[in-house]
Amino acid sequence: MSDYLVLVSPSANRVYAADAPRLMAAETEQVLGVPATVTELAGVAYVGCAAAAADIPALSGLSGALAVFEHEGDLLRPIPLQRSEIYPDDLVTIQKYQGKTNESWTRLCLNVTNAHVTTKGPRRTVLDPMCGRGTTLNTALLLGYNAVGVDIDKRDFEAYELFIKTWLRSHRLKHTIATSHRGTRLDLETACDKDAFTAGNTQKITYLRTDTTALDGFVPKASVDLIVTDTPYGVLHGSHAGRDLSRGPLELLDAALPGWLRTLKTGGAVGLSYNRHVAPTDDLAQLLDGHGLQVVVRDTFRHRVDASIDRDLMVGVRAGRN
Repeated sequence: MSDYLVLVSPSANRVYAADAPRLMAAETEQVLGVPATVTELAGVAYVGCAAAAADIPALSGLSGALAVFEHEGDLLRPIPLQRSEIYPDDLVTIQKYQGKTNESWTRLCLNVTNAHVTTKGPRRTVLDPMCGRGTTLNTALLLGYNAVGVDIDKRDFEAYELFIKTWLRSHRLKHTIATSHRGTRLDLETACDKDAFTAGNTQKITYLRTDTTALDGFVPKASVDLIVTDTPYGVLHGSHAGRDLSRGPLELLDAALPGWLRTLKTGGAVGLSYNRHVAPTDDLAQLLDGHGLQVVVRDTFRHRVDASIDRDLMVGVRAGRN
């Protein structure tokens, strides 16, 4: 075991940047299962922990990791990053629009939820059942996962279709992509290079334009390993919930979870980013418990987004039989 310090990447979002070191320390504890602390050296924030050399890929893949150092006395020895990204990171950074979830937070949610998944298989599949313009889908693709997204909004579906087609062409990646004639389903298959595509080492993304509370017949049973999504925040994000604004987030989740959970494998996990102002933590935990999920992460990643959004992450795991 050695002492490592992870330099926290700067963020253009000043509010999130203030909390990023603390959030990444909590992420480290979830992903590696070891204590982590925030350390300042010469006024610069690092996340520190004791870990093995085999943990370098996990440290490199933390949501805000800019560089990794081995800490020896007063010296920092740079350690080459071992990234899991297989595509250029502009896949998740280039899109800019009002209401976009911070891509660092999306990656943290994926990392923490994935840390609690015990399913087996060569490549995991992520479901975002309220995916909007696809930040989770693109982050999953970047990290080597398959992904399924669901959203009923036609504008978001079309915006994602335009973006991903343009991005694939601009990076000259071999791919197949098809949209149904009614514009309700997009299927993408691609790979990080031509050789991988030819060998069948590909990733798939499916985007379904449908009601998230009615997934039966759209997403196969027990086909996804983790579900990660932004629940309605009660403000701008409230429109990403199947567009039924007459229901609060807890009522919507209560209606949607049975369908979501039918898609989840045994050993899978659900990670929900939520606004504590409109979905109190105890109520959300009780709701997940009532749907057969064991809550394993709560009250750990709380941070302020703005005056109306007090954001946190809750993770529940599914045990037993599908």
